[in-house]
Amino acid sequence: MSSSIFFIPGYHGSGPDHWQNWLQSRLPDSSALQGVDWKFPDISAWTDQAHRQIAAVGSPVLVIAHSFGCLVAATVAAENPGPIAGILFVAPADPRRFAASGGIRNTRFDGTSGQIPSVADILPETLPFPVKSAMIGSENDPWLKFSDALALKQRFRSHFIDLGEVGHINAESGFGAWPSLLLQLQRLRIGDVPDFSALHRSSLEPGDPYAHRNRIDVHRSSQLPALQFAL
Repeated sequence: MSSSIFFIPGYHGSGPDHWQNWLQSRLPDSSALQGVDWKFPDISAWTDQAHRQIAAVGSPVLVIAHSFGCLVAATVAAENPGPIAGILFVAPADPRRFAASGGIRNTRFDGTSGQIPSVADILPETLPFPVKSAMIGSENDPWLKFSDALALKQRFRSHFIDLGEVGHINAESGFGAWPSLLLQLQRLRIGDVPDFSALHRSSLEPGDPYAHRNRIDVHRSSQLPALQFAL
């Protein structure tokens, strides 16, 4: 069965130079979350909109999420896994940074008592078994410690691709055009099995972000199996 692609941006959305918009412009029949307040990350409101818009697609969707959008994607899949063909989590944000009732928490999020409840308190403990996922992470992401990213990938049973020290994997850290990711998504669209482990640093093609950088610390991901989405 063929699938559509549904993008879920993060807090403040994905601007014109962001890799999500670059990909969407090159992937026919893809769509992105709309109708939310990008300046007010509200897990309930964003999840409700995502449910409605995914249902309107009328076919299974591969969700490609970034930052706070990853928390929305996980919640959507836990509540209604049926339309979800798979999820690609890119640079998830720390769920403790966001209030469960909406907005950014203005208190420390170190687990002390008496704090504002966070999205971490309501985030799904795991994903339903039919939902397969991969997670692309960064070793110096300011929105999520690397150790916490590894814990989150374990929680969601995701294959993990470590891109090294590449920030929050957004336009500000240089991620606009992303040809190697586009290639894997195109493989998916024609019924081939995507191999997101091919996104490790040594595979970055000319034109990819960070391809010109001297720090090429390739490890961990090169031996990962292909992610098998049930399409």
